[in-house]
Amino acid sequence: TGISYQNRGAFFRLDPTHANALAPGKRTMHTLTPGMLLRDGHPWIAHGSMGGEIQPQVFAQFVSAAVDGQLDIATAIAAPRWAADVEAHLGPPSLSVLEPRFDPAVEQGLRERGHDVTLSKPFDSGMGHAHAVEIVRDPEAPELPPTFAAAADPRSEGLAAAL
Repeated sequence: TGISYQNRGAFFRLDPTHANALAPGKRTMHTLTPGMLLRDGHPWIAHGSMGGEIQPQVFAQFVSAAVDGQLDIATAIAAPRWAADVEAHLGPPSLSVLEPRFDPAVEQGLRERGHDVTLSKPFDSGMGHAHAVEIVRDPEAPELPPTFAAAADPRSEGLAAAL
């Protein structure tokens, strides 16, 4: 169609011995992070995130908030984020970035443990974007059809719709 949906093809390598070597029909390795969570063997939440190296961290934090914290998807997506950031693209983690909406004790505790902590802006776009759709089933009435909930990240310009 001539429309580029993402630019991860730029990460191919021209070295034919490299694991991410350019080859016909091959997909480049990338960090685009779609995911689906199941509950009792049934689809529950479809989730996706973007934002470079932070994408897997956003996904893990969302899953922890939704599953462990039992937060609704909008609250889980909007929750304060942290990131093990890198100074050089694809380099080792070198500093910790926190959104300032965390309790100040979190920042202090990291500094006391020797972390180089930087505070981002609240709802900083650089902390990644995530969106999710949840299939909501009533446990009291499993015979009823499910409803849907959708959430867009307040860190980005997005719209959530479940039709």
